[in-house]
Amino acid sequence: MPIRFFARRTTIASLIAVASSLTACVAPPVAITPAAKAAIHTVRVNPVVKLPPEMMYMGPAQGAVMLLAGPLLGPQLASSTGTSAKAQLAAEMQANHIDVGEIVAAEFAKQASAGTSVNFVVGSAPADAQVDLVVNVYGIGQAHALGSTLYPVVNLSVTMKAADGSVIWQATHVAGAQNVENKDGHTLEEFVGSPELLRQAFVNGSDIVSRVMVQDFLATPQSRPGHLG
Repeated sequence: MPIRFFARRTTIASLIAVASSLTACVAPPVAITPAAKAAIHTVRVNPVVKLPPEMMYMGPAQGAVMLLAGPLLGPQLASSTGTSAKAQLAAEMQANHIDVGEIVAAEFAKQASAGTSVNFVVGSAPADAQVDLVVNVYGIGQAHALGSTLYPVVNLSVTMKAADGSVIWQATHVAGAQNVENKDGHTLEEFVGSPELLRQAFVNGSDIVSRVMVQDFLATPQSRPGHLG
């Protein structure tokens, strides 16, 4: 098997293992019914977005560890080797006011309003339903183990509740480094040296996963889209 192909397969398998472990407690999907959808005209998007304790980073060194250790041991070992890079990125995000939760809420509302007949508004305005957002995983990572270009990763869960508090729609989708729409990548040095690239990366990742959420919202229960990897 060619090394390049093996490296790509190993990285994908490892990333799947990471995603699976980090989203094991995600609530099961709930498809919205036509009746519930027809009754909704305005949706309030909760501006308070839940985030994991730290971001994910999967750079060249972590890719090499995964390539050598495999998908079972690789994720844990790779995470421990990425501490310095995550600290650099976190410092730049804090210094430049890059708020992933704020970005995700804004981009979800924008994409959902543009892709449906429903008006999604971030804030506390009166509405027919409310959406709560949970970012299960966010960060930057490689598309394959031997590359130095890094792309945004956003794993998002959405829960929509009617006015009576009942869950009428629930979904989880992922915009990963291998996604075909995820084209704008940079090196770690570029992200650290120009934080606006990091901000735009999370805007792009949020846009991608939000568009899949729109497809899920519009789909019938039998044709809901799968996760973006």
